[in-house]
Amino acid sequence: MGRQWRKRNRGGRKGGGRGGGKKGRDNRSSTFRFDDRFPTWQVNRRMEAYYAYQGLFNTYWKDDAAIVDCITDEEKTQESIRWMETIKRILPASFRIGADTPTVVRERLEKELDAMVGQEMEIKLDEERTITISPSKKIPFVPYAYQLSVDRHTIRRNPSLSALFEWLKVQTDAGFVSRQETVSMIPPIILDVESHHQVLDMCAAPGSKTGQIFEVVSQIPPGALEPVGCVVANDTDHKRAYMLTHQLKRIHSIAALVTSCEAQFFPLLFKKEQEGMFDRVLADVPCSGDGTMRKNPMVWRNWSSLNSYGLHSLQLSLALNGARLTKVGGYLCYSTCAMNPIENEAVVAALLRMTDGALELVDRSDLPGLKARPGWTTWKVLREEKSRREVKNEQKKNNAKMQERREKFAQTQRRVWEDDTTGKEQEKDSKAEEKIDEDPNEKGEKEKEDQEEESRGRKAGAKTEELGPPPDWEPSTLKSRSEQEGFVEYTCFDDVEDKWKQTCRKSCFPPTPEEVESFQLEKCMRFLPQDMDTSGFFVTLLKKVKPLSSRARERAAKLAKEVIEVDKGSKDDNNKYTKSPPVKKTKLNPDDEAKKQSEDITTVSNSTEDAKSETNNAVSVEDKPKNDETKKDNAKAADLTRGGNENFVLASEDLLEPLMEYYGFNDAFPRDQCMARAKPTSKVIYFIGKAVKLFMDGGLQDKVTIINSGLKAFERNNNECEVRYRVNQEAIHYLVPYMTKRKIV
Repeated sequence: MGRQWRKRNRGGRKGGGRGGGKKGRDNRSSTFRFDDRFPTWQVNRRMEAYYAYQGLFNTYWKDDAAIVDCITDEEKTQESIRWMETIKRILPASFRIGADTPTVVRERLEKELDAMVGQEMEIKLDEERTITISPSKKIPFVPYAYQLSVDRHTIRRNPSLSALFEWLKVQTDAGFVSRQETVSMIPPIILDVESHHQVLDMCAAPGSKTGQIFEVVSQIPPGALEPVGCVVANDTDHKRAYMLTHQLKRIHSIAALVTSCEAQFFPLLFKKEQEGMFDRVLADVPCSGDGTMRKNPMVWRNWSSLNSYGLHSLQLSLALNGARLTKVGGYLCYSTCAMNPIENEAVVAALLRMTDGALELVDRSDLPGLKARPGWTTWKVLREEKSRREVKNEQKKNNAKMQERREKFAQTQRRVWEDDTTGKEQEKDSKAEEKIDEDPNEKGEKEKEDQEEESRGRKAGAKTEELGPPPDWEPSTLKSRSEQEGFVEYTCFDDVEDKWKQTCRKSCFPPTPEEVESFQLEKCMRFLPQDMDTSGFFVTLLKKVKPLSSRARERAAKLAKEVIEVDKGSKDDNNKYTKSPPVKKTKLNPDDEAKKQSEDITTVSNSTEDAKSETNNAVSVEDKPKNDETKKDNAKAADLTRGGNENFVLASEDLLEPLMEYYGFNDAFPRDQCMARAKPTSKVIYFIGKAVKLFMDGGLQDKVTIINSGLKAFERNNNECEVRYRVNQEAIHYLVPYMTKRKIV
């Protein structure tokens, strides 16, 4: 969402953004300056009415000490104003120093940061405005994490902050600093990951939370030579999974396995009777993202409650499979960057209901400095009268361009009719028709149609003024406002019309009084933007106390099949789940498409080296004749871009034996952890973590696509040497403890 918005406003030959201007990225500076508000059209009356009626403003933080109920209308009005003012400010930047950073380095980084932004300072925004920014502050619930008082765009563009920008860039490239949103740091913290844990991140890309977990798991315990635990990072989209590989590469650890499959079908390995494979599971599921509007302005325009209903089943399916994959005694963390209860508490309630007591909610709101609001135990089920497609079609039919085209067509038809008629009688009829066109009654009907069109635009979230706080906060007033904005309320599932029952499912409705007492949904945690100057976020932690029942597993399998049709292209020839959401692509001729796919490959990191060497010629396809060999190379390149089918296999003993002798590896060296892609004598030999290899030996490669794992241990020499392979710098710190000979390479 954010990338699309920035690209749209980046400018071009005729000027970019809203209203043109200079070319390129500088055109956005007027919108993204610190403390500026988004343009006035960034409003959504439906969203205001929806959350007011849901009760989003019924509580507030009193003196930063406790959450209390809003008793008076004035308190609710002030809370709604605080919410609106906060979400219209740009999100401040935040980052953390890695948990695996050496103590000496971390202390030096903290001193450098304190020297740059440890005190108040004035920065000049433009010729007329100068502001004072507050010092950076530590995030109390995340070790070595900081939140600044300026946004990342100001840091990048303002000359007064150039030293901070260069410092962040250098330390990020070095792997000591990770730029990450404050609320995004919360799920890994409440999961309480330890170095010996096996962790699954079901929807990992782009990888900020995965990296935070990986920093802990990649640490080597005393007396060991490699990490004991591992992180399996999965994402549905292959290209996003390659981005994830790049994110994890900076840590240089063998404890990661990057996979790509539909997370609701991530398989359970080993024995069938075994319950779960992972000590910790993170399900940061796809969501409508209305909590991210401080960095994604298009959320304002595109917000719709139907987005949440459309994602509800997928989110529940992902959470159910996450529960299945969690070991008994392990923890599952469910999180979204949405504020809608349909995506949050409704999913958690349905998850608890469908697992028959196998899961229990855990309260982690006691972390120091964490301003978390309790989860809701009841909510309203509201939907728009018309779907977004219906509203969009109506707007398209009634926009100015279409009206002009219809008018031109009517004039053309009239001229044809006038040319074909003769005589005074026809002229009289024509004049009479013109008078009819000017009939005041018809003019009044046209004004009525314009009013209806304006009403439709309001219901579609058109560019209008803010709705603002209601005159009073009585439920009847809030309900009336929501109805005026085009919402329909359902009190129970029986009220839902048949055509909407696949959208507003039974699991979307609040729990019964008995379930409220049993589920304890107040242990969920909500984070509103005005509380800690962050994005909106929802997170909850669940402990698995017993295995799932057979009925619960059947429910999960049934729901997963409803969400995605596995029989229609979701499996490849090797029975791997690889189906991805449809993506619109620009149509290219075959040669251009092959060239584009080859260029994509050059940007991914740590993929199979053999495939890279085979696609080198395809990158320069324009300079070569279109022969059969080039077409084969292009086909291989396209296959790799989609993920490929190259599994990890054990390196050949004939290849390893000379290396053992030449480099003096002792008998303790784990040869079975030296693996290659596709064939045992590949150009690159990878060193795979022992915990990761257990998953490979368990058959994971036969069921999902493996994107990346391990580090490069040996790479084929191009020059004549005593051995065919040289030691690679990437994994040298894992190889040296086993070497008994000194070699200069």
